[in-house]
Amino acid sequence: MEVKGPTILNIDERSIILRACKWTSQVESDTPYTVSEELLDRFKCQFYIHGDDPCYDANDVELCGYFQERGRFKMI
Repeated sequence: MEVKGPTILNIDERSIILRACKWTSQVESDTPYTVSEELLDRFKCQFYIHGDDPCYDANDVELCGYFQERGRFKMI
């Protein structure tokens, strides 16, 4: 199941925007769209950051809520 269609900005353009965020200390651009807790741990990320639109994984799990329940979610 495809979870999201094509983006307007390419990965390099998206990475530039993320690097400009004052709360960003590191950007890992070669990652899947749907993030797992294991991936956050591998990159030593304290929080999952996302905008106000919902984000679902291939199993229909809403990731913002999933990470919020675990104290690892920030909305920007």
